[in-house]
Amino acid sequence: MIKKFNNFRITENDEYDDESDFRRMQMRVDDSSDSGSNTKKKVYLAGGWSGWRDIIIEEFKDKNIEWLDPRTATKKSNWFEMEVEMVRKADLVVGWITSDNKSGFGMTYELGMSYALNKPYIFINEQELGAYKWDMQRSGAVESFSNHKDAFEWIRKNNWL
Repeated sequence: MIKKFNNFRITENDEYDDESDFRRMQMRVDDSSDSGSNTKKKVYLAGGWSGWRDIIIEEFKDKNIEWLDPRTATKKSNWFEMEVEMVRKADLVVGWITSDNKSGFGMTYELGMSYALNKPYIFINEQELGAYKWDMQRSGAVESFSNHKDAFEWIRKNNWL
């Protein structure tokens, strides 16, 4: 049995007790709804300002993806609204905390917003786990990873993008 939830599905192997458990289940893109379509998936890239976005864009250049990249928010006066609008438009979100990211607070906001809007996200955290374990960000994610290579392998294996 497959239960549809917006454009996502939960399989019979998944279990949930109530609505909040249901929202936390691993949601996968329902490939059957897109078959034969040339519709681009819109993927928002949440994270710090280092060059990680170029890495994922290059890795998945063979996919039919419209990258929603906050680096394109050129008007400094309304960058916040532009990024919020990108999250709203996204089908999926990739959150990536690189080892050189000092806080991750902006990405945390974006992941929370994507969760509230039922936008599935994966979380890549390349920082050493110290006192802060990133539990909230990880618990809302479809999957979480400690490095991008494992994330990329999982993305390809599960045809997530």
